[in-house]
Amino acid sequence: MNDFDGMDFFEDGDQIMSESAAGTLTAPSGDYEAVIVEAENTTSKKGNKMSVVTFQIDGGNYRDHREYFNLWHPIDDVQGIARRNFSILCKKLGLKAYPNNVEDLKGSVLKVTLEKYQDGTYVDQNDKERPSYKNKILGYEMADKEEIPIPKVPEKTSSKPSLS
Repeated sequence: MNDFDGMDFFEDGDQIMSESAAGTLTAPSGDYEAVIVEAENTTSKKGNKMSVVTFQIDGGNYRDHREYFNLWHPIDDVQGIARRNFSILCKKLGLKAYPNNVEDLKGSVLKVTLEKYQDGTYVDQNDKERPSYKNKILGYEMADKEEIPIPKVPEKTSSKPSLS
């Protein structure tokens, strides 16, 4: 008996391995649950302050998606688009205003609508040119209530000694 009886052998194993590992696949276009796993303010290469929000897509089954919000961009139109999009994100998280700190968004759950698109090409280890894909967020929706983790409230303990 062979150890590998009944297993398919993949001739294009390099491609399969690089594209099938959890967290490296670009998500197909569609709607997904997303968790904000990172949220920070940083500085762009041109020296402009911006907020960067990283979404874990479908429980980590696909590559994380990073969204850049140029909220302090010197060009009013760019700044306006970023502020509108960031406001929509905040509203879909149930907020009525911007958070005190962008880091406050970490752990938030919502639904995202993604579009998968070809971003160019790359040359693999076998010198074959392959298409490169990315995702773009087309929209946000509130997560279903049953999917939102409910934080546990610590039980109150009395600091008074008991009389029993």
